[in-house]
Amino acid sequence: MEESLEDRIAAIEKILGIDDYSDVKKADLDVASLQEKMTSLGLERVMKIPLTKLKKLKSITNKPQTQSLAERLSTIEFCEGLIRQRAELLKEFEERLQVLDCCQQLSDSISC
Repeated sequence: MEESLEDRIAAIEKILGIDDYSDVKKADLDVASLQEKMTSLGLERVMKIPLTKLKKLKSITNKPQTQSLAERLSTIEFCEGLIRQRAELLKEFEERLQVLDCCQQLSDSISC
């Protein structure tokens, strides 16, 4: 039996944690202090997403489920964009770690 569009959207919202019944809980998170802390630890690349977008995401996820279908789809698309951007940043982070590992191995072999 084919799922309805509403069911598919609800499933995506549940996965993204933007539905009323999700296991993912919204927290009262101070995004600015989190970014400051990560920057102080040298992790600014991980939190490269602009503060305004993160605050917008938080406000979107706190909206009640009275949104129209178009608004719900817009929320999903916005979340998808942030997830893709974060995945790209994590990939870049991993690639740079691999370069550092290669440099370290080369340095170790030269000093032997």
